[in-house]
Amino acid sequence: MGDHAAARAVLADLRFSSAAAADPWVNRGRDVPLNPRSILGMDPPEHTRMRKPSLKLFTPAHAERLRGLLERTAEDLLDGLGDPPADLLETFVAPFTSAGITAALGLPPVDHALVRELSRPVLALTAEQAAGAGEAAARYAEFVHGLLRDPAAWGGDSAVAELMAAHDDPGEAVRMTAFMLVSGHVSTSVQLSNGVLELLAHPDQWRRLVAEPALVDRAVEELLRFTPPEAHALHPRMAVEDVDLAGLPISAGDLVFVCPRQANRDPAVFPDPDRLDITRESCPHVTFGPGRHYCVGVHLARVELRVALAVLARRLPGLRLAVPRSEVRHREGLQFRELFTLPVRW
Repeated sequence: MGDHAAARAVLADLRFSSAAAADPWVNRGRDVPLNPRSILGMDPPEHTRMRKPSLKLFTPAHAERLRGLLERTAEDLLDGLGDPPADLLETFVAPFTSAGITAALGLPPVDHALVRELSRPVLALTAEQAAGAGEAAARYAEFVHGLLRDPAAWGGDSAVAELMAAHDDPGEAVRMTAFMLVSGHVSTSVQLSNGVLELLAHPDQWRRLVAEPALVDRAVEELLRFTPPEAHALHPRMAVEDVDLAGLPISAGDLVFVCPRQANRDPAVFPDPDRLDITRESCPHVTFGPGRHYCVGVHLARVELRVALAVLARRLPGLRLAVPRSEVRHREGLQFRELFTLPVRW
């Protein structure tokens, strides 16, 4: 589903069910079945109950309170960058976004490389990438249990403490913490690294941001539109009754896939949609998945992206790719468009 209006309609309409799409019987023929226990595979009221404690914590005010810490983290990481060339993904992007989500949750620093490693089989779209998913999921669960085992490590007034208290089932609290740690680190890391890649591949846009730092908010929204983190589509929905969607008949039982990359380039909404333009004023992209599954961490993600780009543009105005764009490669078969590396000079 690449039409912008239709994409928004599907994401907002309860007749398109996430839970039905994640049903094990529906998934019996898939190389990588969807997880019906994931919050992404739930509908109200279960989805509402699972999501509500997180919504109370991840507010705009909460994200803004972290801005100072994020700015200091970005500065410190660039102070330790060393001489060019460097892999900006490993030296800046990954540790920065990891620091953001752990601070937001009130957790101690984590091994961000391990989180990404364990998440890949779990976030796989192909059987090849999903090899070892069970073992990786078990290792990741034990990793999160280890973080939560000692309450003294995260404090009684932290966000994760409130999450633990808000869920009657401790297992639910652990699963939500695990989900938020991965989504808050991996998806934001993917978004930031691909955003920087596109800016450096469009040097006129990078120079514009360097010259006009006040454009950073618009730049973030335009990059979310132009290069969303999903490789293909959001979590599928299944029609639970016959639906006429803008003249397109959809039958009960049909699976519907919303593709942000296509919806975000609908020329009826975005003039000259294939052009990256950080001065674009109106940018109603669907990258955060509007509707009941709207990203809980949207406010934190936006603050992280704005801080990171602003500090990079100020500290490294001569930033450029260290290799031809064609040599910067993405990992295949994953839900997110994760780069192998982001080699840069400055």
